[in-house]
Amino acid sequence: MQSGRLDFVDNLRLAMIVLVVVMHAAVTYSGFGAWYYKQPQPLSPWEVLFFATFQSFLQAFFMGLLFMAAGYFAAMSLERKGAGEFARGRLARLGLPTLAYALVVHPVTVYWLADIGGLQARTGWWEYLGWYMGSLRFVGGTGPMWFALALLAFSLVHAALARPGGAQARDGGGRVGVAGVAGLVLLASAGAFALRLTWPIGTSVLNMQFCFFSQYVILYVVGVMAFRRGWLDRLTPGFGRGLVWTALALAPVLAVFFVLARGSQAGVEAFRGGFTWQSGFYALWESATGVCMSLGLWAVFRERFPRKGALAAWGSANAFAVYMFHTPVLVLVSLAVRGVHWAALPKFLLVSALGVPASFLAAWALRKLPGVAALTRS
Repeated sequence: MQSGRLDFVDNLRLAMIVLVVVMHAAVTYSGFGAWYYKQPQPLSPWEVLFFATFQSFLQAFFMGLLFMAAGYFAAMSLERKGAGEFARGRLARLGLPTLAYALVVHPVTVYWLADIGGLQARTGWWEYLGWYMGSLRFVGGTGPMWFALALLAFSLVHAALARPGGAQARDGGGRVGVAGVAGLVLLASAGAFALRLTWPIGTSVLNMQFCFFSQYVILYVVGVMAFRRGWLDRLTPGFGRGLVWTALALAPVLAVFFVLARGSQAGVEAFRGGFTWQSGFYALWESATGVCMSLGLWAVFRERFPRKGALAAWGSANAFAVYMFHTPVLVLVSLAVRGVHWAALPKFLLVSALGVPASFLAAWALRKLPGVAALTRS
């Protein structure tokens, strides 16, 4: 397969990583979700509704799409290299950056930049670092690199289950249609509802939010099967656009339900998990949005952005480094503008506009250091 045919996937992954930075900027000012630095301030009812809907919409698809793209490329790499070489390569490309983040980026950000819980006044750097390492807290200090660690686990299971014997013949038949999309939505929503009986939204285990993993596993498998059977290659642009418009139409539906939920006795908490109709509705909405956006954007980007220009090529080359290093950059940008007394929404827009290019420039500069480029190959 010619690399040029997959430029659109690099463009798609680049767009999703930009959205990761934007999402974390939103958390900074909304307070909805976990992040290193938050600037709490009163939110108007409209700001609450905007951030809740916007962040829920992004959460519904951007990471799932990255897992789907990863599954596609993993199947391609596994076929070419074989299980042993594939597993060793993934340990290096995903495991080492995650370890570097947990041992360096996370503690530096927590102590020196975000100063979480007033750490600098309570303890010295070396005392904090000794506690962080000695108590094994670094195991959960993966920050956004939880994705790389989860992807490593998926990849190793994938390699273990792969049939021996090298290249696997691909079935050219089959196409994802309305029935297939509906089946994926129902499967993902049932899995999400079940997981949230034990792990409601907002909970995590060693920085892994298992409440979202139903979609991640399913879309990773979709990516693997799509490479083998050519499903995604036969998604028509028209069908893809229809899926994207369907997902966009679902966003105001969630907003209406949020408004109704705030006035109900159960409240928004019922959406987080448990055996409630609200949790079932949210799982269905999230899965429909995630599946439609993931499949739809794949088709749309293949049609509209099939090649990389100079800027996109530069961005793609630095994309993984942006993912790995945007945490301290975004915290620094947020700290730099904390004296700007704006409402939460315009301040979020300002930090997004500054944080995205700053993250790419910082990633580009850091990749000039010895060893960093090899550690952060996209």
